[in-house]
Amino acid sequence: MEKKKRIIGIDFGIKRMGVAITDETQTIAQPLCVINREGNKKDIEKIREILRKYDVKKIVLGVPENEKGEITEIGKKSMAFGEKLKELDVEIEFIEESFTTKIAHDTLTLTGFKTKKRKDYVDKIAATLILQDYLRSQRK
Repeated sequence: MEKKKRIIGIDFGIKRMGVAITDETQTIAQPLCVINREGNKKDIEKIREILRKYDVKKIVLGVPENEKGEITEIGKKSMAFGEKLKELDVEIEFIEESFTTKIAHDTLTLTGFKTKKRKDYVDKIAATLILQDYLRSQRK
């Protein structure tokens, strides 16, 4: 299979951001890390390091909507953060991602993760769901 530049997915949060990454064929999304928020400047620098280390060409950023299809407050903050990420000279794509955090929580519960450890993984899992949804949409 042809090697391509990777794509990362971000589950934006006020306290933490989950990050997932594709393989080199852009086929599979997998959890990468959690960025503990320290302010936009430091957060963007951490993302810049990820872009360099993994040869990333695109960031897919989750934007949650409510039941009426309106962007939520956290969704608006995610979009504003995405606009700041454009300084990294990388393509940014927004994707609707309602309920990924709940799905990630439910999945970890079903697999028997202890509540204490769950928060260490939930953001990475949510980012993986966002990125996998994006990859699926690109294959159609």
